[in-house]
Amino acid sequence: MPAVLALHGRFGARGLRVIGVSSFDPDDAEAERKAAEEATREEKMDYATYLDTNGTWSKTAGLVDIPAFALLGPDGRVLLRHRGKLALGAEAYAEMERAIERALPASPR
Repeated sequence: MPAVLALHGRFGARGLRVIGVSSFDPDDAEAERKAAEEATREEKMDYATYLDTNGTWSKTAGLVDIPAFALLGPDGRVLLRHRGKLALGAEAYAEMERAIERALPASPR
């Protein structure tokens, strides 16, 4: 979570919106909701988290691994996908930063 929070903090003012998506089986909806709320508090996630019944949205977006990350453009198109952990200082993190830089408008002056 530190990498995601860092991206959110760095690019939020320029329009980056971070959301969390947690896939779950409908039979476990209440337990999954509670687990998501607990993780949100523990990790100090200050962005929205959605529950994705049966992973429907995640599968459509091509995010079948856990964890997985996607950068969506303003039109909802997937600009970049990353499978696996996203860690500060890793090449995948730098790649995500570069993709965000290209996708967002220039910094306000």
